[in-house]
Amino acid sequence: MDKPENKNDLLDAGSVSVTTAYSGVVPPPLLLKQFNEVDPTFAERLFKMAEAQNEHSMSHENLVTKNEYKIKARGQISALLIVVLGYILAFVSLIFFNNTSVCVTSIITSTCTLAGMAVGKLLK
Repeated sequence: MDKPENKNDLLDAGSVSVTTAYSGVVPPPLLLKQFNEVDPTFAERLFKMAEAQNEHSMSHENLVTKNEYKIKARGQISALLIVVLGYILAFVSLIFFNNTSVCVTSIITSTCTLAGMAVGKLLK
């Protein structure tokens, strides 16, 4: 390539690049208009896609919330069963076997389970 004779020749030889960026589902209006010039149904399809994605996200969030509630409820029921069985074991061992060590151990274990449930609720 020949040497440019002046600065204007150098500027004419260059190129310009423009980059447009956006975040989110829907592009800015100017870009959306340009897309519609290529395909007139683009904007409508894009909005339908955004609405479908929003609906999916909301249903997924509802499902996760319901499952978290079920898991917590199962945990509380399991803890309650452990406590009840612990107290039953304590009284059976005391009444029928006159074994105070098993009785005390069962009462302490069951009481600690109850305390753990209460502390767990307070921490959340």
